[in-house]
Amino acid sequence: MFRFLHLADIHLDTTFLCRSESLRARLRDALRRAFERAVGTAIAEKVHAVLIAGDLFDNERLSFVTEEFLLEQLRRLDAAGIPCFYCTGNHDPSGRPPRSGNMAWPGSLELFGKSRSSHMIRGASGEPLACIVGAGHKTSKESENLAASFPEAKSDVPHVGLLHTQVTSAKEAADHDRYAHCAVEDLQGKGYAYWALGHVHKRQRVADDPEAWYAGNIQGRHPGETGAKGGLLVTIRDGGRVETEFRAFAPIQWAEIVLDDLEDAHTVDDVRRRVAADFSAEAGKDTDVAEAWMLRVRLAGRTPLAQELRDPAQRQELEGELCSALDDVLEVEIKADQVAPVVDVEKHRGEPHLLGSVLDLLDGIREGRENLSDLIPPDAFARTFESEGEREAYLRSLLRDLDSEAAYRLLREGVA
Repeated sequence: MFRFLHLADIHLDTTFLCRSESLRARLRDALRRAFERAVGTAIAEKVHAVLIAGDLFDNERLSFVTEEFLLEQLRRLDAAGIPCFYCTGNHDPSGRPPRSGNMAWPGSLELFGKSRSSHMIRGASGEPLACIVGAGHKTSKESENLAASFPEAKSDVPHVGLLHTQVTSAKEAADHDRYAHCAVEDLQGKGYAYWALGHVHKRQRVADDPEAWYAGNIQGRHPGETGAKGGLLVTIRDGGRVETEFRAFAPIQWAEIVLDDLEDAHTVDDVRRRVAADFSAEAGKDTDVAEAWMLRVRLAGRTPLAQELRDPAQRQELEGELCSALDDVLEVEIKADQVAPVVDVEKHRGEPHLLGSVLDLLDGIREGRENLSDLIPPDAFARTFESEGEREAYLRSLLRDLDSEAAYRLLREGVA
């Protein structure tokens, strides 16, 4: 049996720009504490090894304090007799280290740079437990398919591949840069028992045969990285059966609440109560290690408060009130770009005035009587689209609640 802790994308000393200095310090400390918890788990579980699949830190942003912290944690593993295997990623490439080339790494750490190499892990009696095969990024924009160069397993000893890569079919892979990309097929047919992957921050299994996993990042870094974050405790049983168990380590968790049924919300206090109730339910789902929260609230749909919620000053005031009222919430961000006023649109359909004509045009687009692409030229948007279908889908998404918005604006200006 071989048991190890699979970690990835720790990103020590992330800058957390656009946050207050105190909040940035709190979030950077959360990254360190998450890693400290991971090391503690490895020692408590008496694993045979810790595997880190790239992006341990963020290039030149590694501070002296964090450098010493990192070495201290690695020495804890060393003292417990637990070797650590670490392959570099695009944020910590081996060809452009911050100061890592001169750091006093403990002897039990095996660093995989650009050159692919293998290392055999042995048990107390010298018996082979597993072979770790790894390769890292030499530059911050590694373009080579590193997975394709991994050798086939040449013995019955379980082989584990350690790699920072973009598996192109993985969920949310498009949210990450296309570095060292590969296909699932590149991980198969080599006789490996497990692939310990990094780069994509969403925890997921990308292949069943063999088991290939992204552990996800150890601590969420922005509103898009919601939910519990941590690592995978992996056991390869005799005979090759693989078991994975998620362990949460992040002390700060990001959460998002969507409220799109606010037609009955007539006061800001109504919205505040709804947010508080939904957050309480969300926070109750993950009670293991989360100590504090970063909350994003998305408001959408028709509401009598549309005008107030679109006002940045009033929205900022509501954010402050929610942050004070909700326990253990460090920051609240409200997005209200999709709210629309409550207007009786139906009574204006078919009427011989400007609003009636606008509503007829919108109906024509939805029903296919009007070609949306002909109405809006390709260069109307700053963003680019991979296909006409993607552009069409994006444009149609903008039609949501546009009837109410058009009616509200035209009636308010008295030009309907």
